[in-house]
Amino acid sequence: MVGMSSTAPVSAEIRAIRFAQLWDGTRLVKNATVLIDGARIVEVRTDAPQRAAGVIDLRRYTGLPGLIDLHTHITYYWDRAPGTRPRGQRRLPAVTVFLAQDNARRTLETGVRWVMKEGKTVVGSKD
Repeated sequence: MVGMSSTAPVSAEIRAIRFAQLWDGTRLVKNATVLIDGARIVEVRTDAPQRAAGVIDLRRYTGLPGLIDLHTHITYYWDRAPGTRPRGQRRLPAVTVFLAQDNARRTLETGVRWVMKEGKTVVGSKD
């Protein structure tokens, strides 16, 4: 997790996201500002940055780290048609893979950043 600090210099390329609170994996940080350089979080602080290229104000929300789904059935796809069930629908493997893309997209939209199966990343990246 990212540690709290107020000594790191803020460059013009740094972006800031402000939250009412942020769960850092161990505790809830009130009035959190997350500083991002490129695609990396470089600092979490509790005061507003002096300078930043852009500030996104999400103080209505609580920030969470990327979540990991350790048990999923990403290839289950249910068209929700009346009288059907998600399990037991027979499809060609190529159709199953195509339909699983929708499950992967929905999973990522909920805040899950990695889907693991048997210790291997199925959806997401380690960055």
